Amino acid sequence: MLSKSQFEKAENFIRSHARPIDQALYNLEFNNGSPQMVLDLLKNYQNDDGGFGQALEPDFRTKRSSVLATTVAMQYLNELKLSKPNKIIERAISYLTKSIQQFSMDFPLRYFWYPVPRIINHSSQAPWWIIEKLEPPNIESWPNPSVEVIGYLLQYSDLVLPFLLEEVVIDLNEYLKLVPKLRKSPYYDFLCFKRLLPQISEDLQKQIFIMLENSFRDTELLNTTNLKDVKIQRLVTEKNSFLYRKFPKKIVNLLQNEVDRLFPDGGSHPSWKWGETDLWNKIEKEWAGKLTYELLVTLKYCDLLD
Repeated sequence: MLSKSQFEKAENFIRSHARPIDQALYNLEFNNGSPQMVLDLLKNYQNDDGGFGQALEPDFRTKRSSVLATTVAMQYLNELKLSKPNKIIERAISYLTKSIQQFSMDFPLRYFWYPVPRIINHSSQAPWWIIEKLEPPNIESWPNPSVEVIGYLLQYSDLVLPFLLEEVVIDLNEYLKLVPKLRKSPYYDFLCFKRLLPQISEDLQKQIFIMLENSFRDTELLNTTNLKDVKIQRLVTEKNSFLYRKFPKKIVNLLQNEVDRLFPDGGSHPSWKWGETDLWNKIEKEWAGKLTYELLVTLKYCDLLD
């Protein structure tokens, strides 16, 4: 449970240190803020090609567009619960469809997306984003980011050619036949499926739930040691989340642990670090503002705010 005084500290941290776009999301969720404010700020991260860059994903600082940064933008847009797609979404979906890649004919799946282009090597980025050579993913690493991208194509199906929608659903079904569970560290792949689930049929949802059940049979995956840099508020956003329904006590304990680890300044700070001191100080604040907002929202929708 987050106390009133802890909430006020976290709120003050967001107001003082978070990026304007995360502040706008916070105000939308907790202070009757305007969705238009979030949209106006998000426009600053969209490039002429429709994709997003401009360090919207804080761990790589390139201004150039990337599929991964564009999926982050779509996450922001989904929080607004817009009744219909706007120009920002139309351009983003166009960018994602143009960024599609095809596997060779002997691969069991047809399509994939590179998360980032090689050009990000010319800007500051976390070491895990240094790209030596662009290569198609193997079957186990395919979901991130391709599954999340497919979710957005299905969500805005009126903006996508019908034959492409049919083929990406075939890819999803083929993947589920070939891969009974997610790889050893499943967290980011899990997030991609989590974002896909609302956009697919009940039958396909059931198949994915079986795969997720297989993936999380080892409950040791859900402890602070194994989670490492993956914050629990990213994996669980509400009581209806898959992991909350499956492990309610464990998830509540993990959320309480995250509350207990709040810094004296009220922020939920990242546990990873990279870059020069001055640069990292800026990036660390960006991440902490976003993570603190996400923690407050998760606590709200899990009835854990005092």
